[in-house]
Amino acid sequence: MIRMLLADDHEGIRLGVRALVDAEPDLELVGMATTGEDAVQLAGTEDPDVVLIDLSMPGRGGLWALAEIRRARPWTRLVVLTSDGRAATLRAAVAAGADRCVRKDEEVEELLLAVRGAAPTPR
Repeated sequence: MIRMLLADDHEGIRLGVRALVDAEPDLELVGMATTGEDAVQLAGTEDPDVVLIDLSMPGRGGLWALAEIRRARPWTRLVVLTSDGRAATLRAAVAAGADRCVRKDEEVEELLLAVRGAAPTPR
């Protein structure tokens, strides 16, 4: 079972990802955050395998949260879900600690592949 944390400030994205995860037998959504600060806090308390995180959120935002989660939890895999597909943005996400990046306008299957591909090998 892959334990996921979702961080996105758009309710429609959160509801859609929740429905998608609920339909997948190998995925479990253990928490949802709407700010970078909440994502960092929940990553520490919920112990997710994968954090699916938007870059553009209120507060300190996704890039800050990526770096903080990577620093505190180097074993947690980080997948960026973004509407900004510019190369500079994606490079910044990888520099902040992202393992994979998926654009919000890609097919749902791409998101599932990114999460499963990033997930750590079961022990």
